[in-house]
Amino acid sequence: MGIYPGSPVRRLGAGANHLTPQAFQPLVTISRGGEIESYHSVAAVMVAGDGRVLHSLGDDSVQVYCRSAAKPFQALPLVESGAADRYSLATEELALVCASHGGEARHLEVARRILSHQGFGPDDLQCGIHAPMTAAAARELIVRREEPTTLHNNCSGKHGGMLLLTHHLGGDPLTYLEPGSPAQRAILAALARVSGVESGKIGQAVDGCSAPTYRLPLTALARAYARLATALADPEIDPALARIGQAMTRHPFLVAGEGRLDTLLMEAAPGKIIAKLGAEGVYAMAVTSGREPVGIALKIADGDSDRARTAVVLALLRRLGLLPESALEDLDQHFPREIYNRRKRVVGHIKVNLPDNWGIGRK
Repeated sequence: MGIYPGSPVRRLGAGANHLTPQAFQPLVTISRGGEIESYHSVAAVMVAGDGRVLHSLGDDSVQVYCRSAAKPFQALPLVESGAADRYSLATEELALVCASHGGEARHLEVARRILSHQGFGPDDLQCGIHAPMTAAAARELIVRREEPTTLHNNCSGKHGGMLLLTHHLGGDPLTYLEPGSPAQRAILAALARVSGVESGKIGQAVDGCSAPTYRLPLTALARAYARLATALADPEIDPALARIGQAMTRHPFLVAGEGRLDTLLMEAAPGKIIAKLGAEGVYAMAVTSGREPVGIALKIADGDSDRARTAVVLALLRRLGLLPESALEDLDQHFPREIYNRRKRVVGHIKVNLPDNWGIGRK
């Protein structure tokens, strides 16, 4: 693949499960003047509720950090432990615990409500501060000459949930992010259960918000979302997981925000799809609109979280027939595949080159 012998990527080795170029399939082309200018490589997999791999691209066993795609499962112990009932968490609040929100006014309102259940405040959140992810909300802060706070962090809902879980389990709110804390141990156990990977074999690192993030085979992430889809389709199978899924599908705006892909996908198929991004080109979905509930997970090799990832998500849903064409056409308007220059002229195109027979039939 043209990697120099001394490259850090080369030193990772070519063994199974390593994130190397060999694990990904060149799939997305960026063209200009009729010629390919750039490309992105992808690994993707679709898994049934019983764990069967239905379709894959690249090496579906490649190890990836889930990043924010793990949030529904990081929220799961809040329900399983009884904390959500103890603190009377509303469905909206559970949705925000699963969110990578845009920092809009509604997001901040719900984040404050989560914290208020046990007298916590913004200063108790250890997620750090960044400007709102939604451009309009960021501009509004600038116009008002206000600084962002921890509430604007896209992970503030998740951290609020972790604080409540910590209180419920008798932990120290000052150390709620430590891997050995009661909350993080419960989260790791929940992720192991839904992914089918033993907790001792799940890799851990520090996420952008300072919480633990988890490294799993891509198939295991898809398996977790397949279980989420199965619970959404039949809540009696896993009532706690179903409650998480129902919160997200009932409040898609809270999961992301205005104009964001997660929100638009869930609004396009109400109650039928759960969509969740993760940083560095990760995306995962739980879908119940097909012949059986499925989980889909993908990773863009170069970490692209914009043009390539969005294009691949829509292309997979179209090929698999998991969203109505009318809904996909509306989404195409939000995320055009044409590339425009500063004079609004079309100068290039983004194209997803799925294999001709991919997604047809079952493995």
